[in-house]
Amino acid sequence: MSPRAAAWLAWSLCALSLTLTALSLFLLALNLSHPDVHIYFWVENTLLSVSFSIIGAIIASRLTANPVGWLFCAAASSAAVAHLSAEYATYALVARPSSLPAGEALAWFSSWVWMPYIGCIVLSLLLFPNGRLPSSRWRWLAWLTVFVTIVGALWVAFSPGVIGSLGSIRNPLGIEGLPSADNPTAIMSVLLFVAAVSTLVPVAKAGDIIENPVTGERITFLKTTQQTNGELLRFEDVLPPGFSISEHFHPHQEERHEVLSGTLRGRVGGQEREYAEGERVVGPAGVPHAWRNSSSDQELRIISEIRPPLAFETIFETSFGLARDGKTTKQGIPKNPLQLAVLVDEMRGMFYSSRAPVAVQEAFLTLVAVVASVGRLLGYKARYPEYSGLEEPPQREDKRRVAVTREIEGGLVAASVLLTFVVLMLIWRRRRSSGR
Repeated sequence: MSPRAAAWLAWSLCALSLTLTALSLFLLALNLSHPDVHIYFWVENTLLSVSFSIIGAIIASRLTANPVGWLFCAAASSAAVAHLSAEYATYALVARPSSLPAGEALAWFSSWVWMPYIGCIVLSLLLFPNGRLPSSRWRWLAWLTVFVTIVGALWVAFSPGVIGSLGSIRNPLGIEGLPSADNPTAIMSVLLFVAAVSTLVPVAKAGDIIENPVTGERITFLKTTQQTNGELLRFEDVLPPGFSISEHFHPHQEERHEVLSGTLRGRVGGQEREYAEGERVVGPAGVPHAWRNSSSDQELRIISEIRPPLAFETIFETSFGLARDGKTTKQGIPKNPLQLAVLVDEMRGMFYSSRAPVAVQEAFLTLVAVVASVGRLLGYKARYPEYSGLEEPPQREDKRRVAVTREIEGGLVAASVLLTFVVLMLIWRRRRSSGR
């Protein structure tokens, strides 16, 4: 889907949710004129449909590949449909009986349509902020959410007796003898929300581990570009036997490595030696250096620092992510030439080989930049939310934008937690109402 089509769809869903909510409030005003009519949970549903539709449209229109925005839009639409169905059924069956057609059908619809938006919100919390699960260990919760949403909706749809959120209106398709689903679905929904919210607690990236299944390299971030405002990237790097990085130099960056275990064979400024556990080595800016795990059967563990990191963190995340998705060669190079050109262009000025004159490399990189511009027009990027999250790591000179991005993400997290609280209150009130 093109960015323009995605933006159109996202804002169309937002407009639909807001329109349905407006109609719901109109019917609510009519129902309020009848004092004996049961009042639906209009405050919670209005907050959900309005806030989630706007937030979802903003995210989905800008990050089209991130499912969080689309889940927000779906949750808002479901909440708006549930609200409108309830108000319509109340007006057609209680406030002014037989004044509108299909009152019982809308009552039945409102009995179960709230379950999908519960499922969408739980999934959006699980996938927040980059559209991926925090780790594979949470996959069971995602599948459990889908299962509970589908089974719960079917169970509630045919649960006998009165519809808890509609007062005295009974479920027209309720199957007598079937146990009531109100309490079990409410309890399961609360438990799913609590489990999903728990995944939002670790907001810092320090400690995150990324692995390249092709090269066997594994990185654990210790101090990220975001944490140090673009001054430093510090990480533990595990290199498989025989792994090597050919001689190169950085015009404006310094590398530092400390050996934790194994043996690092390094060459700095033409001087080559081996570094054992506890020893450190520095690759100064402008000085050629090369690194290699000289062992044929033992991993090499080192603590590495890059000052300033510039785009290195993003390059690590993207290249490792492409490898995990099977989009690289056996050497870890992106298979798609346009994607490769975009990544190489992103590193321009940061990294040069010692085997060819810089002028020759710059001439080649100029041609690569032309190909990269075509790649960007076709949607290829150096950074993808599914690999790196919503935020873009700051460059050293851009600290103002760092504060802004932090405020945006903080606002989204706060809004999500607040709205989760609203949903929990809605579930509690629905359960309390059904128990009367």
